[in-house]
This record gives sequence, structure tokens and C-alpha cells, in this order.
Amino acid sequence: MAHTMMIDHEMRIQDVDPNEQIAITIHIAATQNNKRLQQSNSSWYHRMKTPSDLQRYVHEKDGSICQTLFSPNRFVAEDALDQTASLMLVNNWYRTNQQFSNSSSSSSSLLLRRTSTLMKKKSTVPAIVREKAVGKIYVQCLYLKIKGSYVPRDIDEAVEALNAKRFHHTDWQSGYLSQLGGNAKQLNRRFFKLTGGCLFAYPEDLDIGKKDNQPPLYKIPLSRATRLICDSFVVVERAQHQSQSTNPTTLVSQLERVIMLDDDEDDQNEESDVKTENQEKNNFQLVFDNGDKIHFGCESLEERNKWVSVIEIIICRLPPLPDWIMN
Repeated sequence: MAHTMMIDHEMRIQDVDPNEQIAITIHIAATQNNKRLQQSNSSWYHRMKTPSDLQRYVHEKDGSICQTLFSPNRFVAEDALDQTASLMLVNNWYRTNQQFSNSSSSSSSLLLRRTSTLMKKKSTVPAIVREKAVGKIYVQCLYLKIKGSYVPRDIDEAVEALNAKRFHHTDWQSGYLSQLGGNAKQLNRRFFKLTGGCLFAYPEDLDIGKKDNQPPLYKIPLSRATRLICDSFVVVERAQHQSQSTNPTTLVSQLERVIMLDDDEDDQNEESDVKTENQEKNNFQLVFDNGDKIHFGCESLEERNKWVSVIEIIICRLPPLPDWIMN
């Protein structure tokens, strides 16, 4: 038996109680030699084979070699992804070397067992076996709340669904923008949040501490945007028949990487926080499928670059949110 083994196996547990205990038991498959031995009890001889040390840990009835317990409650976390746990494997039915030697010799001495009527087995008091740690198992678990009776086909589909949910529920960018076009017929300053694939507009005098409880004035769906323009240059453009969706795991990873880079640049430019006077340089535009264009103005060039870098990734690549996963 190898020191490290990869067990490529997936399982689903439906209608699970997060507080219950779940047991994982590892068994070894019966070898052909063992099967033939069990089927040949009528034979008057058999070949003697030196047993391996592993056999001491094999349960005589079901072939199990170790077991572990875990509670699903440890994996119940909001938007938990790819949770990996290290669980201790134990065995409390193993036999000591002496016990195993006695059982092996008695089972292998077939001739002695069948011919001797004078020898009697000595009565022995079974030794107390303590629970023994025999290894570790690393498992990847996902806890899903689903609607209806649909069950994901595998863990990859579950991970993609959770990443799609995470994308649509995350505020990827927020701040004050000046808007001209769309809902604003004249230049208006609003507080915007880019949540998933929608820009949500709030009043300029919004209390930041209460923004989560205040409904937006309106929303601008980026799913209808076809072009992102910055400095009179088309940053990204959706082809007429281009698919708008992408792998949600890839999308979330790219957004997190861009946001992390933007935060690092903020730390470097902290001491030289000077706003650019040229407001034209702080603008970007979105063009929509009906021909409408919305101009957005930022307070600084750094702020504009943050908005553009995030929208550039999101536009034309919105992943659908599966209808079977609960919000």
C-alpha cells in the first residue's frame, strides 16, 4: 500500500443536517486469492502465504481498514468555495502481532483443525484494543443550498454555480461618478456600485453607512453594453454574434487579481494623491445595443483606471446565474 494515494471519487449527500456526524470508511477490495480461499473450503490442502502487516488492520467482516468522522457544519459558510479539510483516519479493530499470529496459524493449520480431536483451543481473554491513528484523508467539500430537486452533476458544476453566485452578489467597484446620458439628461453626480453585471445609482448625498438598506434610483445593465471607450480609444467591443457568457471561475479570478493590483497601486501613490485637473482625461463612455452612449466622469485618473479595468473584464462576459441555486 502506497504512502500517499489519490482517490478520485465524488459523492453527494442530500438533505443533510449540518449538525449530524458523517462517517467515511475506507475498505480494501478482496483479492482473488482470498475469494478462491473462501470458495475452496472443501479442499484438503492450501498454500501457505506470509500475510502482510496491513492484514492486521483489516476488519474481518467488511474489509474496512480505517474510519473518520466529520460534521457538515464545519463547511457551512457563506459563499464557501473549494473547502479542503484534513481528517484523521483511525482504526480501533486492529489486531496485535500476537493476536494476528495466533489467528493466522489457527486458520492456516487446516489439517490440524480437521484431524485432531484431542487438542483443544486455549481460552483467551480478548485484549483491549485502543483507537489508533493510521493516517489522514484530505477532502474537498462544498455545501450548497438549492431550489427544487435539481442536483449538480459533479463538483465542477457546483463550483461554477457558486462562483456565478459570488460574481452577481459582489460589489466589484464603488464610488462617485458624474453621469451624462441614459437616465441623466444633464450632468449629474451619483454614487455608483458595480454589483455583478449592473451599475446601481444612488443619490449623491447617500449615507455610506446605510447604502445597503437604501434602494437604488436606477440600474444600468452591462449586459446591454457593446463598447467601452476611454481616451477616444475602444477598450473592448462585443462582436454582433459574440456570446456574452464566460467561465465564472475564470471571471472571478481575473477580477480579484485586477482589484488586488489596483490596491497595490493605491498604496504606492498614497503620498502623491493629487487630482488631475484635466477632467477630460478622467472620463470613459459606454455604448449600448440601442445606440445610446453614457459618459461617466471620475474624480481622478486613478479612479477612472479602476473603473475601466474592472468594466473591461465584465463587459460582454457575464455568466448566467443558475436558477437552481439559492440566493
